[in-house]
Amino acid sequence: MSETGAAREDATKFIDGARDAARRAAEGARGMADKAEETARQATSSAEKLAGGVVTELARVSREAQAALFEDARAAISAFETLVGAATLADAAQIQIDFLSGRARRNVERARSIAEYVAKSVGEARARPDGAP
Repeated sequence: MSETGAAREDATKFIDGARDAARRAAEGARGMADKAEETARQATSSAEKLAGGVVTELARVSREAQAALFEDARAAISAFETLVGAATLADAAQIQIDFLSGRARRNVERARSIAEYVAKSVGEARARPDGAP
């Protein structure tokens, strides 16, 4: 085998090893994110059981924020896993563009949902004769 062929084979082995290590790291990160999400859910559930009314609403908002956070974390991990398999710089750039545009669309949806919720809540509060929350 020529020196060039051996060097190419070594480079391929190195790249494959790096990809495998990156995939394992992503799997570990996914596991930690899942565990953190479950812990956050349990903590929020415990807090909700201790009080009602306003705390229940805060717990709902907390859950939605947690869901958004972990959705974004999973999307980032998935994008990383996809990026690891990119064959070219152009592929890597497209993966990053797709990730960023997908997150931007999702954040616009979230902002719209929050605006609708606030408008609904304000309307309901105005409709109450005693002004209670």
